[in-house]
Amino acid sequence: MLGDFFGLQERPFALVPDARFLYLGSAHREALAQVLGAIERGAGLVEVVGPVGSGKTTLCRALLERVDPDSAVAYVFNPSPSARELLSAIHREFGLASTADRPGEPVQQLRCFLLEQRQAKRRVLLVIDEAQNLDPEVLEQIRLLTDLEPENGSESGKLIQIVLFGQPELDENL
Repeated sequence: MLGDFFGLQERPFALVPDARFLYLGSAHREALAQVLGAIERGAGLVEVVGPVGSGKTTLCRALLERVDPDSAVAYVFNPSPSARELLSAIHREFGLASTADRPGEPVQQLRCFLLEQRQAKRRVLLVIDEAQNLDPEVLEQIRLLTDLEPENGSESGKLIQIVLFGQPELDENL
């Protein structure tokens, strides 16, 4: 009814955020610029925190649209309650077979993938939305992922960059 009256081609006010309709006010524009700048500088971990309804998920999707298309990107929304499940989700997002049965094997498989991406000069980005829900065990796993670096000392920088989007509780959890 509204669509006909106003001549809209799509239904307005969807429950799912749509980055195509993101209005970048000054705060959102600044946040997006800061995150993109941190990624460009090679930051290992970036955190975006805001209250419920402040547009974090929409900003997250806008970020994903602006990341270099040659980058390898894993997007995890509403992350899993355990470190093992998070690693499985990351494997799925990167298109990796997850056949790891032994402890430490999923991280080793991921590390091999990251080294291949580094060799191909591709940026690897892990974006986690709703990160305030992460348990301490999962946060520790994320910290360990930020420790992954090239084997030889001649290369510098992190193999993976991680961006966490979450509510203010994320600050407390970190």
